[in-house]
Amino acid sequence: MIFTSLLTTLAFAVMGANAAVPQAICGSHGLFLNTQSGHTPCDIASLLVGNGVKSADSPFPELNSLGVDRYPVPTGDQADELRCNPVFYNLASACGACQASTFNWTTWTEWTANCQTVSSPAYVIQRMPSDIPLPGWAFVPPAVTNGTFDKVAAYAESFATIPDSYFPKLVVTATNVCSTPKMSPGELAGAIVGGVIGVGLLGLLAVLLFRRRRNATSTTTRVLGRTVSQGSSVDSIMRQKAVA
Repeated sequence: MIFTSLLTTLAFAVMGANAAVPQAICGSHGLFLNTQSGHTPCDIASLLVGNGVKSADSPFPELNSLGVDRYPVPTGDQADELRCNPVFYNLASACGACQASTFNWTTWTEWTANCQTVSSPAYVIQRMPSDIPLPGWAFVPPAVTNGTFDKVAAYAESFATIPDSYFPKLVVTATNVCSTPKMSPGELAGAIVGGVIGVGLLGLLAVLLFRRRRNATSTTTRVLGRTVSQGSSVDSIMRQKAVA
């Protein structure tokens, strides 16, 4: 694992020294996780890094051009509040998932190995441009999905009825309308992200319940089929005895 991470980091270093590497493009061979507005996970993560601006020198180059299947963990110098965030971790992992079909994800523990602290999802909301949506699956805590990004759960939730979330920027004015205590921007963002996470977990729970119900229905069908067969045999024997 450490050797693979070193190779990935070296590939990114060589990329910076040589010609530009193509930006990540979510292809047909990968997982479709685009938002309703058409933004890919790579687009959203790049906009977060660029404070709303997607630069030509993308922080998420094409993985095939680098010969790797996932992005490296943040180094000590890179481990800031943004990268040490579960929402950003999910977006970075999804950026790899939409490029290639692989289950070789960096775990949340590995991703945060160089982080001094872990920021809350509210931090990402405050950085996100108001016209760019955040998908609901990005707010699912890694602890809920066995400590890693779960592309199957993300894919299922992307087709659920949960809409993508837009977060308009809060405008603070000097006018005091009333003396009633109000929530600060940070508290309001925390309340919003709490609701989004709750909705995301409900969507994940619905997917799991659907799978369990489908398996239970299949098992019941098999059992009933065996029971009917046995009943038919008993009826046949009784008819033979009646004739005799």
